[in-house]
Amino acid sequence: MSLASNYRIGDFRVNLRSNELFDMKNEKAAKAIKVEPRVMKVLEILIRNSPDLVTRQELIEEVWDNYGGAEDALNQAVSQLRKILNDKDKKNRIIETIPKKGYRLNRIEEVKKKGNHNIILYAIFSFLIILLLILLIKNRSPGPVPAPEAPQNTSQQENNMNHKRPR
Repeated sequence: MSLASNYRIGDFRVNLRSNELFDMKNEKAAKAIKVEPRVMKVLEILIRNSPDLVTRQELIEEVWDNYGGAEDALNQAVSQLRKILNDKDKKNRIIETIPKKGYRLNRIEEVKKKGNHNIILYAIFSFLIILLLILLIKNRSPGPVPAPEAPQNTSQQENNMNHKRPR
């Protein structure tokens, strides 16, 4: 399964490609927080499975390949992530501990890239509106047709009529 590269967790934007988190409380002054690759891998697995439980064993196998000391390394990784994410509220954890089982990631959303798609949609919409206006103007009813003008030369008409009348 392919993951998007940007997520928002609480007040932080996560960029999985660059192993960085950004505190978005002040978006203009957001500084990158570099995260060690294995710690970011733990976060990536939690993101991929959110909101479902990820067992400690799954994390150890996927991140540390059952390396000795992985239990302590996992504890340190989760602790480090909680510290970075300011995850201090024990009743409403971002990274929730399920005792004796594993972890679950809460309060996550995918961040859609802001791209030119909105500009393109506005341009297409504007073009269609202009086209519709042009078609309406071209096809509009011309209104009442003016009556033909009376001929100016009445003497010639009388002559023509005299020739047509039977005598």
